[in-house]
Amino acid sequence: SMNKSIHIVVTMAKSLENSVENKIVSLDPSEAGPPRYLGDRYKFYLENLTLGIRESRKEDEGW
Repeated sequence: SMNKSIHIVVTMAKSLENSVENKIVSLDPSEAGPPRYLGDRYKFYLENLTLGIRESRKEDEGW
């Protein structure tokens, strides 16, 4: 069994036209290099500030 935690950061920007863009990245202090983009695997819900998993993948479950 593998037990690993990651830090997920959600950044948001609002334009003058009131459109909202967000970016979801993973910050793992043990890995060198830029943060990994996770927007295709997670969805951020602005209404209640929660993060949902779009689809389950083996690497996300620690297989």
